[in-house]
Amino acid sequence: MEVPVVTLDAVIEKLRLSSIHLLAIDVEGYEAQVLDGINLDIHRPWIVCAEAVYPSSQPPADEGWRSKLISLGYTEFAFDSVNRFFIANTEAQLRPAAR
Repeated sequence: MEVPVVTLDAVIEKLRLSSIHLLAIDVEGYEAQVLDGINLDIHRPWIVCAEAVYPSSQPPADEGWRSKLISLGYTEFAFDSVNRFFIANTEAQLRPAAR
């Protein structure tokens, strides 16, 4: 089945979003490609959650995008064995308190 593909930038523009609080990405191993379709210098989700293991397995699948998020001003604050959660450094006040 063919499915049309658009970038997150195009979706954000079409919906005229002024801010994004949570961006959740679960695209079965294509997280890096999805993140390539958003300009994080312009659109700054407060929190990014992305699937970090390959579908139906546990090997890490974040090598193509984790370091990119960190270099663009995000800090990882949680991992639930499937998803990695990052917070924009500019929104550090939202980070959960350490337990």
